Amino acid sequence: ASPDNLKPDIPVPNVEQHVIDLLRFLRLKDMTQQANLPIIVAHSFGGLVGMKILEDRPQAAKGLALLCSVPPTGNGPMVSRFTKTRGWETVWDITRG
Repeated sequence: ASPDNLKPDIPVPNVEQHVIDLLRFLRLKDMTQQANLPIIVAHSFGGLVGMKILEDRPQAAKGLALLCSVPPTGNGPMVSRFTKTRGWETVWDITRG
């Protein structure tokens, strides 16, 4: 058997899969009834997930608090501007940590 055949059947992570995962978690924790609806607090990429949840299912939460969130348009334009003004060496240094 090749190593590719040994990989578990795991869904490819994307915004939609994260939305599904969070909605399943809320159901598991019995947080889908009006009296138990959560306020979702989301940071970075989680903000995009939270916005998508409320776009698709506005009744899923009482509210959404965003902390340093990725904008709905993604962060491609920001990264592009940063790369043009700072250069690839700086981008690489930040990526490397």
